[in-house]
Amino acid sequence: MDQENLEGELTSEVARCPVCGAGKYRRLGRPGHPIGEAVFGPYLPRMGVCRCPCGLDFTNPRPATLLLKRFYEGRVYNAADVHSSAGAHRNAQSLLRAIPS
Repeated sequence: MDQENLEGELTSEVARCPVCGAGKYRRLGRPGHPIGEAVFGPYLPRMGVCRCPCGLDFTNPRPATLLLKRFYEGRVYNAADVHSSAGAHRNAQSLLRAIPS
């Protein structure tokens, strides 16, 4: 199957918030440092991040199953590897403090 035939299947627009179902959300733009550029690169100009009034930030349009499978099964995905840095630790601590008890 060629790239043109896959185009419509590789990203999907999110019409409603995946958490609360709201149909209105604010577009925040694209992340400055996207992950998986080797897999998602051609689609990154179309993908962005949205924020729902409920507080959820989500990718929209988001990668469809085919792209996600390529990413997670590929060599570029390394979230299971142990990474240690002061910046990552500070970021994790900040995120954990933001979670209500």
